[in-house]
Amino acid sequence: MSHHHITTDDRREIATLLLAGHSHSDIAKYLGKHQTSISREISTYKRADGSYRAGYADKKAKERRLIANQRFRKLGIVQDVTQLVVNKLELYWSPEQIAGRMKHEELPFSISHTAIYQYVYQKRPDLVKYLRFHHNRYRRRYGTKQREAARVVESNKRSIDIRPEEVNLRATVGHWEGDTVVGTERTVRLLTHAERKSGYLLAQRLDNVTAESTRASTTRQFKRLPSCLRRSITYDNGAEFHGYELLERELRALIYFAHPYHSWERGTNENANGLLRQFYPKKTAFATITSNHLKHVVKLINQRPRKRHNYQTPEEVLTHAIRTLI
Repeated sequence: MSHHHITTDDRREIATLLLAGHSHSDIAKYLGKHQTSISREISTYKRADGSYRAGYADKKAKERRLIANQRFRKLGIVQDVTQLVVNKLELYWSPEQIAGRMKHEELPFSISHTAIYQYVYQKRPDLVKYLRFHHNRYRRRYGTKQREAARVVESNKRSIDIRPEEVNLRATVGHWEGDTVVGTERTVRLLTHAERKSGYLLAQRLDNVTAESTRASTTRQFKRLPSCLRRSITYDNGAEFHGYELLERELRALIYFAHPYHSWERGTNENANGLLRQFYPKKTAFATITSNHLKHVVKLINQRPRKRHNYQTPEEVLTHAIRTLI
């Protein structure tokens, strides 16, 4: 005997059979249902005058189902879950990062990133400003023939072509990619370095973009790191990185250069710069950015979970790696 839910077609049959004078037990046998199910259906969805109509019953059943399902909608109903999600959104975590981190920490509750997006757009539009929008998501990977022909012409530069496989495969920590992010002034930039394995970000404002100021700033940043995190850096071919030979000697790190116009060869750094752009969009005047605010933004980025790390944060990944090396 079937115990499936009563369908719209079943309700039409029930209404017709009732009008024909059939008993609840007869209707149950005819539909292959339990008599209790039929009796419950009729008593629950009968009209005020005591009659049973298929359309009315179907409408009331859907309304009841909708109300019952509300208890499974944690966002906006379960206060602890809602507050956790809101707190993480305000730290600029993406819905996917929030959902993944919940699963990673094996919390007693979980929620999908889709549900978080729906909650934000439908219930809390004030939180939309914390979401990261992806414009021009995919970049063209190939330049013109002239660009492809433009290689690292300086014979003493170390090309990315000879970079060891352990660096390419992100097998160990201590290998970085660097670049500068341009502000409205163009002369004021953000110097960024992203660690390839963990995605950990370093960023500092450059008020005067020269090879000397870039080298001095990089030296200050990297001297604070343990030597195991100063193995190599990969740059593009900008003039601000022409002081690389002295930088190599100061940091005792190897410096490689990507091919011209091949930004995807420094994908880790490009991604990190994209994360910074969420806080400092194009046409931002970088001269107005304070050191404390930049530190706060970098901390937010380094403490956001990443899908590729099973929702651990870059800070957690790098800290764990250092402990295994020291």
